[in-house]
Amino acid sequence: MHALAQHYQNFEQLLVKHCGGYKNVQPLLNDENVKKRVLSYLQSLPTGKVTPKKLQVALHNIILPDLGITTKKPLCIRMAC
Repeated sequence: MHALAQHYQNFEQLLVKHCGGYKNVQPLLNDENVKKRVLSYLQSLPTGKVTPKKLQVALHNIILPDLGITTKKPLCIRMAC
């Protein structure tokens, strides 16, 4: 999440998706609805105001619940957990 927020802050676009971790795990950004909502949220913030913590809070409190998505564990970014 930290890298995503930093990349967006610098380039105003999301990173190209990279899969890692477990073989059968699908990153949330593979879901087009999640991707659109994250982009919409990031674009609503003023340039330079994107932080990993703001993105994490928005994902947990707004974006994922609105899409009916629940996670087994909270999403974690290095600086916010």
